[in-house]
Amino acid sequence: MSTPTVSPCPPTLSERVEVAAKLIVAVPGIQKEVGDGMDDAKGYICNRLAVLGIYSGSPETDAESLKLLLSDDCPEGEARRVFCENGEPNLPVVRFKAVWRVLKDVPEAIEVSDVPDATVEALKEMVRANRFHSQWSDRELLAAYTPDAPAELVEALNRRANGRAFIIFVDEKENVLDIEASLRLLREARRRETPVHFKVADCLKRLYRAGEFPSLVHLECPFHSGVLLMDGYCDECGHSWEGVSYEVMQFARMVRDAGEAPKSSPGVRQFIHHAMGGLQTLRRDYPKVGVSYEEAEVDCQLPSLRRRQSERRVSDPMSPMKRY
Repeated sequence: MSTPTVSPCPPTLSERVEVAAKLIVAVPGIQKEVGDGMDDAKGYICNRLAVLGIYSGSPETDAESLKLLLSDDCPEGEARRVFCENGEPNLPVVRFKAVWRVLKDVPEAIEVSDVPDATVEALKEMVRANRFHSQWSDRELLAAYTPDAPAELVEALNRRANGRAFIIFVDEKENVLDIEASLRLLREARRRETPVHFKVADCLKRLYRAGEFPSLVHLECPFHSGVLLMDGYCDECGHSWEGVSYEVMQFARMVRDAGEAPKSSPGVRQFIHHAMGGLQTLRRDYPKVGVSYEEAEVDCQLPSLRRRQSERRVSDPMSPMKRY
């Protein structure tokens, strides 16, 4: 008995057809007196797909046809008419749905008893890994949602929520998601504006948009308020603050506030070079700011350059929210 060939690449059209054929090999009118009927089952699927304009043959044809099969241009309704209403042998509707789920990348459908378990699991994993995020369920997207999640996953969640806040964390410091509460709020976000806070059990929780993580902190440029550093680089300055300690950056902000910050690009470069020498170096260059720094330090009034990724200014609980 033949089994699907598992490769490290996404499942090809031929691989999908072979797995789907396992689901219909015993359907009356399809199984013939030829071996175990697999060739007939595969041929039947390929013939019906051809009616839809999805042709199988060479690797190039398979690749182009698979792209068309997975696109929105190939809906289930059209395929159902071809497989269930196109003349004998027609597939029973329930059997067709199982076949269609395999062909369209729904891994839960690949549960065929005569396919080796290792092959089924390998196919499932390949299907999961290579589906478009738009094909994932809400729960699957949230289960995979982490600070390291790909941008496409975050975009898929934002599209479903219409850009509204809906994510709730059980533990904001550790980025532990409350999946059940987030699913509930995602359903609401599809239809209407969501609140700033939501009560879960006896605890009031903040809602976040997809892509916002309360534990992630960015630093603001000492010389440019509202401009966040990317790996130490300020797009406004055109220079990197990497290697400058946070305390020195606070001192630099006070230099800026005192009106003594350099204006030219070479001056900023020279300032950052000196800043790498530490607080004492800058105190010698800016003695008045040094006095103010010491007073602010005693009074716990030093400027804060830390900005949470999810920080937003909200004027009305139901108004559109802005974030840095």
